[in-house]
Amino acid sequence: MVARAADFYGPNASNSFLNELVIKRMKSGKAPQWLYSGDKKHSFTYIPDAGKATAFLALQEDSWNQSWHLPTDDSYPSGNEITEFLNQELGTNFKLQVMPSWLVFVLGIFMSIMKEIRELKYQSAEDYCFDSSKIEKKYGLTPTPFKEGLKACI
Repeated sequence: MVARAADFYGPNASNSFLNELVIKRMKSGKAPQWLYSGDKKHSFTYIPDAGKATAFLALQEDSWNQSWHLPTDDSYPSGNEITEFLNQELGTNFKLQVMPSWLVFVLGIFMSIMKEIRELKYQSAEDYCFDSSKIEKKYGLTPTPFKEGLKACI
């Protein structure tokens, strides 16, 4: 069985770009950061949903030998929309700082993490909309609404 997720996020999730570059920064009084475009739609999988669904799938014999997209909210927020929502929740007024493609490329020459990020450009430079309808229809596993997940993170 293959269980796939979009970019993950959740309370205290280290190594999550949403947590590290947006939520954590805004909570500490810094402007949020994003890559390539703040206006493109983007999918995020809430870690508690991913964990529960993965364990559930492992126990279902009819789920074996298939690929599954773990429950992921289909609101597909952009970086700008996330920033706007978090500004309302936190009582702040930050503007999203977007790192353009050329800067990611240049930094990739000197920083291995930025070189790796270049390989995932398709997830941020274009709309990245993850569809988990198969698992929702088959087993009734539904994702936590994105804004509810964000509130749990702050």
